[in-house]
Amino acid sequence: MSDSIKIRGIIEHIHPPQTLVISVVQDVVIKTNEPYPQYLTITFGEGILEGFMSKDKVDVAFYICGRRWLSPKGITEYFNSLRGIKIEHL
Repeated sequence: MSDSIKIRGIIEHIHPPQTLVISVVQDVVIKTNEPYPQYLTITFGEGILEGFMSKDKVDVAFYICGRRWLSPKGITEYFNSLRGIKIEHL
């Protein structure tokens, strides 16, 4: 996997945990500190976001993950996601 990407921003929203087939994940929306802010949804593993709230200022490290999927109709589709590996209060 490539090097992680780091951003600094403010927590806009924390989604409730979701149970997947083999794990529990939780999404957080980070608003970046830029003239034209970006709103990035980043997925973390279970329990990582405990102690964080909306409006917290944070540093986040994540990976961009990409997947290829072949549908039953033979159509290839591609998906990207942002997988959080670290989040810290500022």
